[in-house]
Amino acid sequence: MKKRVISLLLALVLAFGLLPTAAWAAGTTFETYFNKVRLPATATNPTNYSGKWKVTTKDGGEVLKSGALNGSTASFTLTFTEDTHLSFEYKVSSGSNYNYFSLSQNDTELTAEGSKYGNNVDWTLYTLDVQKNDILKFGYKKTADYVENKLDDCVYLRNFTCGTPVVVT
Repeated sequence: MKKRVISLLLALVLAFGLLPTAAWAAGTTFETYFNKVRLPATATNPTNYSGKWKVTTKDGGEVLKSGALNGSTASFTLTFTEDTHLSFEYKVSSGSNYNYFSLSQNDTELTAEGSKYGNNVDWTLYTLDVQKNDILKFGYKKTADYVENKLDDCVYLRNFTCGTPVVVT
């Protein structure tokens, strides 16, 4: 009897070990996403449904996905607790010229070249230096478009990392 129980437990451990890591992404919430990537920042996600960002999987990894409905903007902010050099990747999946990804630092727009009104943008690396108390606002504007498209009408963000700010002397 004891051997059967041990065999069953080992079989369960093996079965769970074979699951792809994407299967566990559903358990990650927006609130815990930034704790996992260890950014020196506090993240604030809006409470209204149409603007909420969520954690999902895309292209084999865990990503943040905007959640805007027609005529709304999905946005979240990061308030930094120390100086850092930030990098991340974004992907815009939009079929309309009026839907776009935006990024601002302390109310100054930094939107990466090609992403605003850029329709569909593949994974693009973005890096910047931020100082303590800086606020980054990430957004995706979804206007009421009447064009049928086969894209996702959202922006994806992934691979957030931070390091020592770049100092030029």
